[in-house]
Amino acid sequence: MNPFDYTGPEFLLFYGALTATVILLTRGLRLLTEPRRPPPLPADDPYTIAYLRGGRSEAASLAMIVCVERGQLCAVGAEVAPPIAPLPQPTHPLERALCAAASAGGQMKSTDLAKRREVTASLDAIAAHAQRTGLVPSFDHILTRVALGTGFAVMLYMVAAHKLDLAAARGRHNTGILEVLAVLLPALSFVFAVVRRRTPAGDRTLRDLRSLLADSNDEGADEAQRALLTAVFGVTMLSATHHALSMKLFPETSSYGNSNSGSSCASSCGSSCGSGCGGGCGGCGG
Repeated sequence: MNPFDYTGPEFLLFYGALTATVILLTRGLRLLTEPRRPPPLPADDPYTIAYLRGGRSEAASLAMIVCVERGQLCAVGAEVAPPIAPLPQPTHPLERALCAAASAGGQMKSTDLAKRREVTASLDAIAAHAQRTGLVPSFDHILTRVALGTGFAVMLYMVAAHKLDLAAARGRHNTGILEVLAVLLPALSFVFAVVRRRTPAGDRTLRDLRSLLADSNDEGADEAQRALLTAVFGVTMLSATHHALSMKLFPETSSYGNSNSGSSCASSCGSSCGSGCGGGCGGCGG
């Protein structure tokens, strides 16, 4: 039977099923046109993994936490400052960029530090690496997504528009629901086709890491292991002591949650100020 001869409710069910099919087809085509095999990732570079999970802000936040815990930066409330006593420079480019930006700009909010030119350049390099290794879509992949999304969205709109024209020709005007869906469902299919930050390879990489580390925690873990856990799962996997530091540094970021000032100050003062930040923890006092 011709679907354009369906009654109103029948056609709405057909149109919804067609949209679902288009979304599934878009996913299948993305699997065919984008990288699927995860590349090898060095265990000593958790920042690419953090970028893969949550973007640039997650990579910068993790690097700040690592530097504060080492004493290469000092946490003063939600701000970051360079240490008073000189310490050995970190080896990772993002960590070096953060320390250099803090030394040049002095005490500032953690969010402002992440926007400094030196830091954004390092984050650009991490993003470019993730793109080269196929973890996030390249420009060509994005163009393909846009082309597929546009094509399918136009098709869905034309199907609905043709049914609306037939309804008008037959003197039926109770088409308000279809008129709304004719705009909403094509837009939804376009969003599903285009707005996905990772490639299938990136999704699989993160899924494999989460499966591998599912039973891990940071109790007794060294710095590298703790950074890897945070990169994969976020700070929710951290013990209370390390979790409190992230709450203090990033109070406005929902993925880092909230914490009371007493516990976060205790963590930050114990781990960073004691390593050369001098009076930077004065802000933690009563």
